[in-house]
Amino acid sequence: MAAPHQELVFVPGQRVENNSAGRDINTAGRDNVITNYLTGLRHLRPRPVDPNVVMPPDRFAPPAGFDAALQLIRSTSFLPARSRVIVLRAPESSGRRSAGMRLLADAPVPAGRHFELLPDWDEPDVATLPEERNAAYLLNLRGVASPLPAQFFQDLIHHAGKLETVDSYLVVTASSDVWAGKLPEAATGIRVVDIERPLPHKVVEQYLPAGRVIWLDDPDSSFFKVLPAESAPSEAVRLADVIGRAKGPVDVDRLDEYHGWTDTVRSWFCGGSKDVESRAIRIAGAVLNKAPAAVILDSADVLLRAPEINLPQEPGGLLARPDASKRLEPAGMSFDPASGTAYLVHASQGPALLTYLWTHHIQLSEVLTRWLQEISSGPARGNLDVLAGSLTTLAQTVGISPVFRLVDGWLALNDGGSIDLVGDLLSDLAVHPTLGGKIRPELAKWADGKSQPARQQAIAYAVARKFGRTYTSQALNRVRSLLRSPGNEDVRQRALKALRRLIATPELTALTVDTLVKWISAETEKATVEPDIFLSALSPFQDGKPAPEPLLQTLSQEKETGRAIRRRLIEGWVQVADRDNRTGFVEDALLDWRRAAEANLVPEEPFVDFMVSLGRHMGHMDSLFLKVVKAEGRLKDQLITRIFDDMAIAYDRASEGSTSAGTGITGAP
Repeated sequence: MAAPHQELVFVPGQRVENNSAGRDINTAGRDNVITNYLTGLRHLRPRPVDPNVVMPPDRFAPPAGFDAALQLIRSTSFLPARSRVIVLRAPESSGRRSAGMRLLADAPVPAGRHFELLPDWDEPDVATLPEERNAAYLLNLRGVASPLPAQFFQDLIHHAGKLETVDSYLVVTASSDVWAGKLPEAATGIRVVDIERPLPHKVVEQYLPAGRVIWLDDPDSSFFKVLPAESAPSEAVRLADVIGRAKGPVDVDRLDEYHGWTDTVRSWFCGGSKDVESRAIRIAGAVLNKAPAAVILDSADVLLRAPEINLPQEPGGLLARPDASKRLEPAGMSFDPASGTAYLVHASQGPALLTYLWTHHIQLSEVLTRWLQEISSGPARGNLDVLAGSLTTLAQTVGISPVFRLVDGWLALNDGGSIDLVGDLLSDLAVHPTLGGKIRPELAKWADGKSQPARQQAIAYAVARKFGRTYTSQALNRVRSLLRSPGNEDVRQRALKALRRLIATPELTALTVDTLVKWISAETEKATVEPDIFLSALSPFQDGKPAPEPLLQTLSQEKETGRAIRRRLIEGWVQVADRDNRTGFVEDALLDWRRAAEANLVPEEPFVDFMVSLGRHMGHMDSLFLKVVKAEGRLKDQLITRIFDDMAIAYDRASEGSTSAGTGITGAP
């Protein structure tokens, strides 16, 4: 009875699967765990939050309708069945998230089991919502522009039932434009509550002592009736902060700050050539706040040399100029000599100045656009993230269109510095709470546009930054588009670099590897990228130099996460080997993994375990596998020994099973 099982194990090319063998045993139980874990990877990533920190109860002004939502989530004798999905519906900028946080805090779940979900999807899908036991989730749909599809409401009924089973809750905050569909009558576990914007005066009261709150109603105060009745809660909080720093009930400077420094900024541009240099430094400080003083001053000098300005230098040139501190002070900036950093004394003056220039000095916009392009590849090259952050703030007030005109100008230069700046800017815009919902779909169009490779390169750069870390699933979809239809080789290389960055980020490794294997495998109707993407993304060497970080993360993670990742790696290798007919390129790629372990670039023991498992799936006598195992090197003997041990265990267990089946005797456990 043993011969057939011996043949199963040792015939070249034959795979040994579903046997209990070695250290990474593919028992049914473990397979279920790994399968469930990988399914969980496709869920929106729960981000732990403490509702009492995000929205403390003593700072919360309950809006009309909120008490009704509280009753739905609390257990009372009159309402024994709690709603598992509660939707807080209100217009944008109505304090929905704050209300959602307070509702989350009231959910009867253990401490530390509160999470926030971001809509990291290109198409809304209830299947991506997590369903862990004893958890409370807030799905914040701020910035989402399109109505949810009808299927979402249908599927939510089933999801509410799952939450009931695991004793968990979901709070959704959305506008009536987004939550526009009707729930079916069967949606007993789902309730929609319309809440109103809290009264601005009540919000201010939560943040200020009574002695300062009365300034709002004091005709002799600078702050008398400055808060419109329709103000958003965030605006009320901003006013409370300004009043909290006021020197007294009459403080013209703080009032001007609340109004966006309108009077102050206008005074800077009242005319005359005397203050031209200070104006240029103010503008440079507005876009490069907290950058090194030398960067700000050099950028200001570039602006002063613009043909439309052309400020003559004093006789003596650099020697005639005062030091950094003396040049910065008239422009309302401070200088830290220890770090060499310069910063605006009032940080809010930066956005106010930029908004004023783009809305009141239209003739300057072309000059400033050209200047921004010039400094991004010149003095500000090392501070592109600061520059991008300032332009993101500008986009909030002047809109996306002027900023995108800047973007097109930078991309037309087609140089690395300009593309990186656009990538930083797109990354900031993509994760912005209000602008992001409009930007992310636009990035999908850019990623598909191979006729504009500079745009594609900027997308890849954005993926490698905050966009990829925050909206990982959407970012990966953009990478797939870039790899399927790159405008040139630079696009492909940048996309690969971004993909490697995501794999090397520990909290994103599992999701990224899982997605990568799906791209190259038959799990989908048609593989969406070429298999060499899998090999390149995980290669421990780039351009002949060690670059082990992506592979290191896949081999070094522990527990269920690590097992799930390595299971997917094995499936990826099997797919690649089958599709590429075991070409030399595939063999060299696997040999690189072994060389990395022998050079201590990745941990040795997890690599050996991985190779044992890979042999079990590819077949221990597979020609490609054997060439890698038998190659000369420090790990050769250890690999051969471990693989023979694994084969022996598989043979013994298979034989025991056969004997038991034939004799009716149960084999040893």
